[in-house]
Amino acid sequence: MFSRPDFIDLSTVRGDLPNPKQTNFVRASLCQYQLNHQPDSPGILTAIPLTIQKGARYPLRAFSTWWEKLTVLLVGSQYALSRQDVVTLLADTDGGAHVDPNIQQRLALLKRKEALPLRVFIKMPDGSRKEYVAQVDQIMAATVRTIAEETRFIFETRVMPYCEKYISY
Repeated sequence: MFSRPDFIDLSTVRGDLPNPKQTNFVRASLCQYQLNHQPDSPGILTAIPLTIQKGARYPLRAFSTWWEKLTVLLVGSQYALSRQDVVTLLADTDGGAHVDPNIQQRLALLKRKEALPLRVFIKMPDGSRKEYVAQVDQIMAATVRTIAEETRFIFETRVMPYCEKYISY
């Protein structure tokens, strides 16, 4: 089952990520951003997970491609992270579960919060620019929530119906 294209891929919904060598900040394909642009609003760019729209068509991937090979988070121009990398990093937190005792260098970079956040500048009426920032940990949290949504969808629409055919109550 896991070698077939059975896992929904929302990473292409908002377009492909730029070439990793052409960015110097965090970019993610599994979240979108929202801000409140008012003169006195805080400069927060909120990372929001993607959701599955009923009736929309999405590409399907084999599990190994979906989990290990597709880049869903770019950290600067050096590191391209897969779903597995993002989930592992969030699981490997101080005082929490430790999935990978030998955390990879690219994941350690984020753990130390050395990656540059996503920054957006919007021109104000007086000609100045207001900065909005999405912190790396917020982007990663939204990314993991999208991964959970993709997994839930596949579980409910493919795995459970498949299993129910073979289970007698």
